[in-house]
Amino acid sequence: MVDLHDLNTKIARNCVKSILEQHESIETGAVCFITGVGKNSNKQPAMRSMVLKLLHKQAKKKGWEVQLQGMGRIIIIFDATKAPASATGQLPKVFWVAAAVFILLLLGSLLHSCWPK
Repeated sequence: MVDLHDLNTKIARNCVKSILEQHESIETGAVCFITGVGKNSNKQPAMRSMVLKLLHKQAKKKGWEVQLQGMGRIIIIFDATKAPASATGQLPKVFWVAAAVFILLLLGSLLHSCWPK
C-alpha cells in the first residue's frame, strides 16, 4: 500500500512513476494506491484523476490490470498469480476447499439419512 493522499500531485506523480518502474521487484504482484476521496479538490479529485491516468496508460502498454476499490483506493495488478485475493477480487483457495468439504459432508449426511436400515 502506498498512501498518497497527503502529498501534492507533483510528488505523488513521481512516487507512482517510481513504483511502476520498479514493479518487477514487488513480490506481491500488486500495489494499492490510496488517493483519498478528494475532499480538498474543487471539482474532481485531482490526485485520483492523475493516478488513474498514469496507471491506465501503463496498464494498457504492459497488459496490467487496474481496479478501483472504493472512492479512495486504486489497485494495479502486475502479476495476478502473485497478487493477494483482496487485490484481484477472487475468493481465496481456502474458501473453495472449505466449500467442497462442506458440500461433501452435506451429501454424505443426506445419503446416510436416506439409506435403509
